Amino acid sequence: MLSFKKATKSKILIVITFLIIITIFRLIWMNFLSTLNYTESPSINNGVLDLRGWEFSDKKTLPLNGEWEFYPSTLINPDESLQSVEGDKTYIQVPSKWNDVFINDQDHSFHYGTY
Repeated sequence: MLSFKKATKSKILIVITFLIIITIFRLIWMNFLSTLNYTESPSINNGVLDLRGWEFSDKKTLPLNGEWEFYPSTLINPDESLQSVEGDKTYIQVPSKWNDVFINDQDHSFHYGTY
């Protein structure tokens, strides 16, 4: 009985140590990824991102935060033209919550849309 408790404590200690190591690795990885962003990002207004004259690097990421065109409760096929889409378009800040866009549809907890 005594060896069973010792084995259980040993397994618990190994699992806890493993979780701590994984957590530390993840935090270091997240910190590394945040250094790959450009120091300045271009502005996005009314769904338009102007990248003329932008110097790209294959080692950096470009965050797409800004004001994007959004079609709530509408799924648009990539083959469709935006002019043929029936639905209300609005501009929302990304990243943000969708709650303000679906004011008329508060009965549902799940929503969808197309950017």
